[in-house]
Amino acid sequence: MASNNWAEFRGLEASVDLAIQMKCFPLQIESDSSLLVQVIQGSYKSPWALHTIAADCKSRLEDYSWSICHVSVRANMVPDALAKKAIIFAEATIWRSWPLDFLHLPLLHDVVQLPYCRIVR
Repeated sequence: MASNNWAEFRGLEASVDLAIQMKCFPLQIESDSSLLVQVIQGSYKSPWALHTIAADCKSRLEDYSWSICHVSVRANMVPDALAKKAIIFAEATIWRSWPLDFLHLPLLHDVVQLPYCRIVR
């Protein structure tokens, strides 16, 4: 299965792994995928492969404090810009400066015009 939904759920899976590894709790998960949010919240039954990933993520998070919410695509500009760039780079790339040139505008827009709350420790 190769779809944007598959990518969203696999991204959630990798994020849960990282959050557990780095002990980033309480965890606030934000997604612009309403399908992903509804499946995790239990209000929508997804296809089996996606449901399996969602159930695994929920199972691994059950001992921790976490929540999930839907955000607009516009509020998700920085992750969206990163995802689009990741698609362009087929090989591993080392970025040596921060913020990356292609992120200046999305970062400025995100910080100045939108509520910005990404990591709560």
